[in-house]
Amino acid sequence: MNYKMKILLTFLDILSAISAVIAAVFWYRSAKIKTGDNFIINVSMGHAFGGAPAGQGRSPQLEELAKALAKQSKLSAIAAGFAAAAGFAQSIAVILRILTG
Repeated sequence: MNYKMKILLTFLDILSAISAVIAAVFWYRSAKIKTGDNFIINVSMGHAFGGAPAGQGRSPQLEELAKALAKQSKLSAIAAGFAAAAGFAQSIAVILRILTG
């Protein structure tokens, strides 16, 4: 195995390790976001008779949940990207090691 190949393989190994750690950090942060467990729905009554809607519900707690879930999704997407980079870098390193003996 030549010198340039060793440098490339070392780079891919380091990239894989760093990407895996970054993915773990983002997934941990995503898992620690509070989503709540009790949700109150406030209903303002409208037209109750004559087939019209009886009310419209709104919940500040559910709105907070939606924001928390959106933040979790964003962090999980970042984590998944770094996990993919780690897997890709490690796969290339393995293939190169097999091809170069």
